[in-house]
Amino acid sequence: MASVPEIKTPEIVASDAPAEPPIELPRFQLALDQFPMQRVEVPKSIKVEVVSGPGRKVLRVSGGSLDASPSGKTGGVSVRVSDAFERAASGARIRVQVVVRAADRMRESEFLIAYSTCDVGNSGWQRMWAGAEFETFSFEWDVPEMLHGNGDFVGILPEQDSAIEIAEVAVSVVPPISIAADHAIISSIQEFNARWRELDRSYSTARRLLLGDPRWIYGPLNVKETVRPLIDLMGERLVGAMCCDTGCGVSNVLGNSTLLYLNGARGGYAFDLLEPHDLARSAEALYDLLAACLMLPDEYHINPRFSRDAFMSRVRDFDFKALLAGDLYNGARNVPIEHEARSIYDLPLDKGPFDLTFSRAVLEHIPDLGSALVRLFALTAPGGVHRHVVDFVDHRSYTSPQFNAWSFLTQGDDWAVGVPNADVSNRLRPSEVEACFSGARFAVKASPWPPEPAPMPDEVYDAIVEPFRKFPRAELETLLVTYLATKPG
Repeated sequence: MASVPEIKTPEIVASDAPAEPPIELPRFQLALDQFPMQRVEVPKSIKVEVVSGPGRKVLRVSGGSLDASPSGKTGGVSVRVSDAFERAASGARIRVQVVVRAADRMRESEFLIAYSTCDVGNSGWQRMWAGAEFETFSFEWDVPEMLHGNGDFVGILPEQDSAIEIAEVAVSVVPPISIAADHAIISSIQEFNARWRELDRSYSTARRLLLGDPRWIYGPLNVKETVRPLIDLMGERLVGAMCCDTGCGVSNVLGNSTLLYLNGARGGYAFDLLEPHDLARSAEALYDLLAACLMLPDEYHINPRFSRDAFMSRVRDFDFKALLAGDLYNGARNVPIEHEARSIYDLPLDKGPFDLTFSRAVLEHIPDLGSALVRLFALTAPGGVHRHVVDFVDHRSYTSPQFNAWSFLTQGDDWAVGVPNADVSNRLRPSEVEACFSGARFAVKASPWPPEPAPMPDEVYDAIVEPFRKFPRAELETLLVTYLATKPG
């Protein structure tokens, strides 16, 4: 049976150098088999249970929220460190370490860690991937100097559809540079050199697979596949146009706006209801996109009505160094594109007017689509164009074989109870979405794809409930529609 690794401080190797006085470094460690619940804060949205692990009890955690905050006590399962360590960490560099494994031994589980001072800031969520065996995961952070001392917490948050098991949490002050520390670093490098080839092989294989797949949400190909039909639609009107990325997502949040800008748009505004998952990761994705534009301009310079020289000049408007360092907004500070986390219902009118507004798999998630389109109409320039791809599939079927494309049409109004936000749909059918556009005063054309609807099994059709029984079977079988809408000008 696999054992749970203990978190250990680096062993100092022998040296002929003069001995330095030993340094007593502050440390806080919590083994969860003892489970002192008075130090653990659990939000209502997260499920926590004590289960038996190899040789000890561990904490099984599931049900993380996409919008959980790393600040305060954090929106994850949070362990409060001791008051003594909080004082010692003030103004120091700390190392956070957790021993974690995936609850489902058949696949990796993604989870986030943060250190929050409840006073002078937090580290932000640090993304990790847990495998079938317990491993030690760690990161370091420079803690600002304490002001009031409201308690420091280590927050751990599983991704929405993941479950993890936590065996141990520890935080320690990182030692100052010294001869002894240098020897510890050398020892660590020797261990790394023994493993780097294996790590690099996994990294390079995964990167090649992802970069070649347009479905990879962080990849340049995904952006190109989204933007190309927009450029084809706009033609020469794209040059000088103002663009709005409606529901830009939480991953590569500036990717679409960037490629449109590089191909002649005057500027872009991207918004989504949720904050980005990881701004540093979004910055890396934008860096990859710009690098692809530099290296493969024939593939990413899509608009023949905008010169290649102008395209290349705009690529260099970005601060590559800032993006590589994970600073998204500073990396795009010199270009007229903007990102916000904001509701569609209260978009500021001064952000417009927009000549091109677009979305992909967004409108099906908006509860009051009619009101949202009225707001977008007000933000659209006369003659402005909209292109929206709407996915009418029950999104639960993308991750669970127990559901099919129409499962939510066979259930009552309480179907969405307990369903992750990313899978919740307004359940509008294609003709209803078209009516929402018309009701907002757009001229609209709907184009199903593929042109022939997907056949619905008879047993599924027989299970369809009201109010969906009123729709023709062919409309119920239509699962993807592109809506082209214009504001009369």
